Amino acid sequence: MFDRFDRLADVFQLQKVRKTANEQYLVAAGLPDPTRLPDPHDRAAAAAGFGFAIINVMSVVNLELRAEAPRAPQLTVQVGIDFGSAIAGVIGHMRSGTCGVCGVNSVVSACSCE
Repeated sequence: MFDRFDRLADVFQLQKVRKTANEQYLVAAGLPDPTRLPDPHDRAAAAAGFGFAIINVMSVVNLELRAEAPRAPQLTVQVGIDFGSAIAGVIGHMRSGTCGVCGVNSVVSACSCE
């Protein structure tokens, strides 16, 4: 499932900013190269498009799971989008296309609500 999210992040020109932990998948628009999506409206559209796309991916994943195991539990996804400044950095060599970002606490907090 997260491999599919990684491919979608590439399609929408978003940067995965954190390794998947605690069931969270975080991306950022405009990182590491702000010229990739220079216009804030393009960044917003990419983030929203990515959110809708992962909702659709979860529907497909659930169909695939039901085909293999009819009693499999239904998986759900919650999408949170926040906009603002962020500070990104890489310590050492950038591996697997991820980087650390400061300023993502509001999205993490929003996603941790039940």
